[in-house]
Amino acid sequence: MSEKFALFDLIPDSIFIQDRDGRFLYVNSAASIMYKISKESMIGRDPKYLGDEGDNNFEYIQSLIVDTYLNKSVNRLEFIGKRGDGTHFVAEVILSYGVVEGECVVIASSRDISHIKEGEISLKKSIDKYSALLDAIPDLLFIFNKDYIIVEYKAADTGALYTQPERFIGKELSSFLPPFLADKTKQNIDTVLYENRSVVHNYSLDINGEVRYFESRLVKCGEESVLSIIRDITEKTVIDKINTVKSKISLFASNFEDITLFYLFLYEQLTQLLDIESVFLASYDSNKKELTTLFEMDDREQIGTWSSENSITGYMLSSGKGLVLSEREIVSLIESKRVVNTGVIAKSWIGAPVYIKDKIFGAIVLQNYTKEGLYSVEDLDLLTFIANTVSIAIQHDKDLKYISLLIESVENSPNGTLLVDKNGIIEYANSSFYNIKGISTSLIGSHVRELKHENASISLNKVYDQVTEAMRNGQEWSGEFLNLKSDGSQYWEKAYFGPIRDSKGDITHYLTIITDISDLKNTMDELVVSRNRAMESDRLKSTFIANISHELRTPLNSLMGFTSIIKDEECTTEEVREYSSIIYDSAQKLKGLIENVMELSKVDSGCYMVKNEPVVVNKLIADITSKYHKDAQEKGLGITNFYAIEGEIILDSDFFILHTILDNLLSNAIKFSYKGVIEIGFGADKESEKVIFWVKDQGIGIPKGRVDKIFERFNLEDNLYVRDFEGAGLGLALCKSLANLIDAKIVVESIVNRGSTFFLEIPVEDTFFE
Repeated sequence: MSEKFALFDLIPDSIFIQDRDGRFLYVNSAASIMYKISKESMIGRDPKYLGDEGDNNFEYIQSLIVDTYLNKSVNRLEFIGKRGDGTHFVAEVILSYGVVEGECVVIASSRDISHIKEGEISLKKSIDKYSALLDAIPDLLFIFNKDYIIVEYKAADTGALYTQPERFIGKELSSFLPPFLADKTKQNIDTVLYENRSVVHNYSLDINGEVRYFESRLVKCGEESVLSIIRDITEKTVIDKINTVKSKISLFASNFEDITLFYLFLYEQLTQLLDIESVFLASYDSNKKELTTLFEMDDREQIGTWSSENSITGYMLSSGKGLVLSEREIVSLIESKRVVNTGVIAKSWIGAPVYIKDKIFGAIVLQNYTKEGLYSVEDLDLLTFIANTVSIAIQHDKDLKYISLLIESVENSPNGTLLVDKNGIIEYANSSFYNIKGISTSLIGSHVRELKHENASISLNKVYDQVTEAMRNGQEWSGEFLNLKSDGSQYWEKAYFGPIRDSKGDITHYLTIITDISDLKNTMDELVVSRNRAMESDRLKSTFIANISHELRTPLNSLMGFTSIIKDEECTTEEVREYSSIIYDSAQKLKGLIENVMELSKVDSGCYMVKNEPVVVNKLIADITSKYHKDAQEKGLGITNFYAIEGEIILDSDFFILHTILDNLLSNAIKFSYKGVIEIGFGADKESEKVIFWVKDQGIGIPKGRVDKIFERFNLEDNLYVRDFEGAGLGLALCKSLANLIDAKIVVESIVNRGSTFFLEIPVEDTFFE
């Protein structure tokens, strides 16, 4: 975990990451220095390790930790710490809620305030004796009586007061302070007088148009008076705010699932510190000399991709260091032709390069279009820190995507994968492993020896012994053997077993990969049949090639011809768009032709195995309709679905065959129609024990004498009205071949210039009508 929190070492305050019981999960270097105790010795300890019970109420401290953890609240306390050398000091501790790697934690920020406490005690003792000296102290001093009236004050500079002395001396708080501050101060005075303890209160006030932050410490001064020591902590508050934002961004950089969320969080945190109207993060392509925005928040302009040469961002990246610019400096760069103005000129501009592995990855830039002189060198230090954090986030995002890809690859692999720890306890098994073994219950947490079947044969037991021996010796093992599923049925398995080692070479896990090769073994006797089929397939392919050469040449000629025109001739944008459309259409025709040829070849060679499975007819028709909705709409056609059976319809059949046939029929209906509505529907005939799909159009129709010929390969009607429609004539031939595989029949009803209806009739069992 320490590597995830390395950025906390950049924060000057001491940082402790604790669980809900107060145990330290992580401490930064500042904490180690303040307590003079090594970080390692503090990990796993709780606050009792850092202080004496006589000086601290650890039960109260623990209650604050639990409150912070459960209620996500912020709590403050003073803690008497004990350093490693035995010295004691007073620490101010702020407890806040956080999330680390998906785990809720408490983040404690601590600083040494011993000098402040000592000053308070000394001041209380000497306030009367050293009145002249107090005038030189920058802190404001006020004395209140029990009636909330200011009876005395000390201020080195009256300009720092919220209001002038004549408005508050001898007056009650409510008469000159804002209500929220007056009420809180009265409550604090009562606490000091009647509970006999000091109170610290932070607040902010608008003084001369500027928001200032103050810390008020109230202590008892006599029996019925309270001394308030008020310090201007504006600068410290800003620094604390910056450190808090740094901590939050650092924490988030290594704990997110979507990098866009990190960018949005980064933008939100930056707006709390700086006045910005535009922010963008851009990647840099050194080969193309281009910048491309990965994230952008700007109401005035959207950049996208632009040349880094002669741009302000490119100018900054060329130096390899961050840059702060005013409007005057930007104009000067433009006038000297070092940069070129490409958009709105910012009044204030600040940017920093983002490095990944010592190479410039890109840049982060902030701008303000209305206010000048907003950004400083200190702000550049902050932005440089942010840029470093962004590089960590980008690397984290890459790691997440890589891990996700690995997990997805293993989970979707047809090979079974099993991962066990060095003690043989199963930590992971993918779905293929469960399927191959025929196991339905979870294996996680069980021992690998539980996979050994109780009815294992002598030869199978020998395999188990060989794997166990390899595991004991840290060696690899692989082989093929007849194994048993969980139900006792036999299958042939090809398996690999091997150890996984860490960077030190020590074994941490063992990996097993298995493959069910039963089909391969069972088909060895069918090699002769397969060879004959292959020879027949070669003959069919020769026939296909002889017939299809002309059909391939047509779209290829279009592709080559129009590509050559675009490449070699000067074309207008409109011509390029027109030629590109022709090229795209030709490519689509070529793609469809090749796909139909491949599917026909598969059917002809007998390689396609029909697979019956539950098919949701409603979804099948809806998906195909959705696919061609845009094509139909572009031709001014409508598509409607009709179901003669109500509710969800489930049909046991081959999904691919049904989908391919209906897809081709609907595609043809759109191709051969100029107007009207195309209907794709489904019904059933109990008497003939058939279910029926149909596709009905209002297109050009088919002459009666040509209906049977449309199912022949490479057949196209030779009538002029048909030749207006391009195609190789393979779609319906494929439909017919696929229909034969499931004992189905395609019937056509057509009238020239009135339209056609294609019916797909499929025999079903009686149970379908129950």
